[in-house]
Amino acid sequence: MRAIFLRDNEPLEDLIISDDRSHHLIKSCRIRKDETVKVLDGRGTSYLYNVHSILRKDIHLKFVKEITEEKKINIDLMIGLPKKDAFELAVKNATEMGISKIIPWESDYSNWSIKNLDRIKTIVESAMIQSNNPFNVEIDEPIKKDDFVSVINNYDLIVLASLKNTKEFPRLIDPTKKILIIIGPEGGLSEIEENSILAQKNVAPLQLPTYILRAPNAVTAVTAFTCSRFDG
Repeated sequence: MRAIFLRDNEPLEDLIISDDRSHHLIKSCRIRKDETVKVLDGRGTSYLYNVHSILRKDIHLKFVKEITEEKKINIDLMIGLPKKDAFELAVKNATEMGISKIIPWESDYSNWSIKNLDRIKTIVESAMIQSNNPFNVEIDEPIKKDDFVSVINNYDLIVLASLKNTKEFPRLIDPTKKILIIIGPEGGLSEIEENSILAQKNVAPLQLPTYILRAPNAVTAVTAFTCSRFDG
């Protein structure tokens, strides 16, 4: 279903849009009269509208109903910064998978740093619209190399994408737990970083039966595998 974001102070009854959203619906989505559009507020509520009329750059939307959705997973992602293109694709994949928060990490083998956090937030918004994800994805300021331990201590379970199969991965995971997935950059994690994480008592290393995955693919695969172990 075609989706757009609700802007501040817009009425819910009827919407007349004539900004970048109408351009997106008309030019990119080829929207037509009487089609349905989903309007997202980023807080778990979405609104269905009927396309009442289209006039040049203006779209008149008629309110149909409100939908309140429950968040399906409570998973954050800490990712060692890969190259720009790989990171941006990883952000898109994480948004589509329903990740709650993305924590960029300037790890030992990272070879790129974020220059424009607003661009990353724009990528998140685009991915939310594409996937109809009604929950905003929080983007943290990048953390420095040695600050990761203080971050991971805030979680009930840490899923580490690892080539070291040192512990058995849980057969069942309580979906109400606060979960953090850790993905390394293209060069992986350094020996010191990986051993420091594995030393934490609440860490579950995950070695998938695949060849080495690029960061964006690892985000999707590790998140999906983790969700497949949810108890109920």
